[in-house]
Parts: sequence; structure tokens; C-alpha cells
Amino acid sequence: MGGSVPRWVRLALVVAALALLALAGVSRWLLMPRLEALPLNGATTHARASDGIVGDPTTGSQVRTDLTITNRSRPVSVGSARQFGNDVAVFDLATTGRGSDGRALFARHDRLAVDRRDRQAAPCCPGQAGATGGRAKHGYVLSFPPDVGKRNYPLWDPILAKALPVQFATTDSVNGLPTYVFVQNIPPTAVARDRVPARIVKAGLTGTATVDRVYTVRRRIWVEPRTGTIVQRREQAETTLRAGGRTIMTVYAADSRYDAATVRSQVALAGPWSRRLALTGDILPLVAGVLGLLALGIGLTARPSSDRPTTVSAVPAVPAGVRS
Repeated sequence: MGGSVPRWVRLALVVAALALLALAGVSRWLLMPRLEALPLNGATTHARASDGIVGDPTTGSQVRTDLTITNRSRPVSVGSARQFGNDVAVFDLATTGRGSDGRALFARHDRLAVDRRDRQAAPCCPGQAGATGGRAKHGYVLSFPPDVGKRNYPLWDPILAKALPVQFATTDSVNGLPTYVFVQNIPPTAVARDRVPARIVKAGLTGTATVDRVYTVRRRIWVEPRTGTIVQRREQAETTLRAGGRTIMTVYAADSRYDAATVRSQVALAGPWSRRLALTGDILPLVAGVLGLLALGIGLTARPSSDRPTTVSAVPAVPAGVRS
């Protein structure tokens, strides 16, 4: 080529460069947000197993049992959720606790709207489920945001019905998957005033007495940072009844964490999802962008050559003996 490039090759390089740069932009700014959005792939179930204590305030009895706490989230049908827009996902939530005999010990049902982009709770369902204790949800409930940072996030607590900070603590791996670990410690907090038989407060008393229901919890949450998926969760929770500054009885106590099946399911979700995000948001835009810039640089700066064949004029031979 002798250092020159035909005009059609230069044009082809410029067109290819523009296509590669467009691909980089589409991948990073159009496809990436779609892949980051909270998926609506049917109902999910998270199970936590624990040794626990369950008390009955009406009798003062306490039972130690193996607890299975199950959290189920089911997307609301498209028709019912359409009023909230495409960027909001609406879920029906159900939490149940069962003892070793299979008997239901507690149950809680709710409705939750989540912004699919940033994963925070969104306004939902006025006048019906979606508010706990008359207060709308805030902060993060089902997952963390994409590209989790090493900082604090507001995490929704269903008992206190408000979002409180959860703090970054360290890094760890779960079944080989790198994670960020966040912790939250909620000190003993009075959440209600209950009337119970007075004999629970002090033997020999009759009638009823008013006591404080006090709640405390320590949470440790393992999060895959690229997708925001919670892959492991441990909660050390306790609810007691207190009167006169002393604990009367334990209503609920458990040290629970995701069981092995739930961890495997969450890792199987987060691992491939994280790799797709890395490919779409990092690798493909970088490779396409670099190749596009190289092609554009060559196409614009290469020395052009003529596409026409070079015509060489014949020089008449000079007869021998003839001097010019």
C-alpha cells in the first residue's frame, strides 16, 4: 500500500468506527440500565433457620423450638401494577414463622412497591397494604442498589416501621462469590404498650398490668456488590416485655440466617447476573470504544491514495547516432 490507503477503505473505517462507538454507547447507556433493573421473574422464597424462644403473654409460658422463618415475595399481576408505571415493581409479601412441629407461630402480610432502578421503596397502594402502622415504607427492603458502595444505606425495619442506617463493615465471600458485609445494630426500643395478666408481672397480683414491648436486633447482611443481591442474612432478634425497668418475659428470640438452599439460590442468581452486567457495562463498551477510536483515527489521518490507475507516458526512443 506504500503508506497510503484507498479512499473506499478510509470510508469503510470511518463507518465501522461510528458503528463501534454507537455500540459502546448503546451497551453502556441503554442496555446496562435495563439489565440492572430489579427482575420480575416470579415468586421468590427465602428461608431462615434458627433456634428460638416463643412466649405467650396471656399465660406467661415460654417454649424453646426450632424456628423456620419464611419470606415470600410475589410480583403483583401486570394489570394490577400498571398504575404505578414500568419503573415500579409491586410485590405481595408474606412472612411466616413455624416451630419444629410445623405449627404457625406468627404471620405478617404486606404489599411493597419498589423502584426497579434504584431498588428503594416507592409510594404504593394508598389506603391498603403497602403501609405498616399507617406509615409508608422507605429505604431498601428486598435488595440493595446496583453498584453497592462501601457506605451506609437506609434499611427498612418492619417492626419499627422505618428505615435505619445499615453500615458497611468488611468484605467476604459466600460460596466463592465476593460480597460486601453490612451490619445494623438496633438497641432495645419500646415499640408498644401491652396489657397482660398482672400475675406475669408479679406473682399473686390479679387483674391486668401495662408493660412495654421492647424490640432489639443485630443484623449482618452479605451483598453481591454489582447486582445488590442479598446472598446471606443473619438476624439476632429479641422482643421482650418489660415493667419497672426489668424484663418480665421473652416473647420472641431467634438467631436466624438463610438456609443452605436459599444461599445457593441467591448465589446462582447474583453470579451470572453480575457477569452479564460486567460484560454489558464494562467490557463491551471498552473494547468497542477502543476499536472505534482506532478505526476512526486511521480512517481520518491515513494518507489517501488515488483510486485511478497511474498512466505512464511512453517516451519515444532516440535513434542511434542522433543527438538532441
